[in-house]
Amino acid sequence: MAKQLGATHVVAERAEPGADLAREILDGIGADCVLECVGTEESMEQAFNVARDGGLVGYVGVPHDVELPIRRMFGSNISVHGGVGQVRVYLPELLDDVWA
Repeated sequence: MAKQLGATHVVAERAEPGADLAREILDGIGADCVLECVGTEESMEQAFNVARDGGLVGYVGVPHDVELPIRRMFGSNISVHGGVGQVRVYLPELLDDVWA
């Protein structure tokens, strides 16, 4: 579905291999912005591993058992923004897409 919406690359690998592949695709620099949507410690760590220095990590929903790497954020000037995902508002509209 990502490719149908215009994605040029899809990284299915997780953890360090996934972050390494994403950075390779991005010429070793990393991404300007990364959106973390799973809410686990591992997915947040991967998001930070993909973000470039000066980049932004965004999250949707409530992360579970996640501690932000404050020293790394400070040292690499990575910002974090996020908030509650209004799932119930969009659920009726998106449910058929999810099931498909």
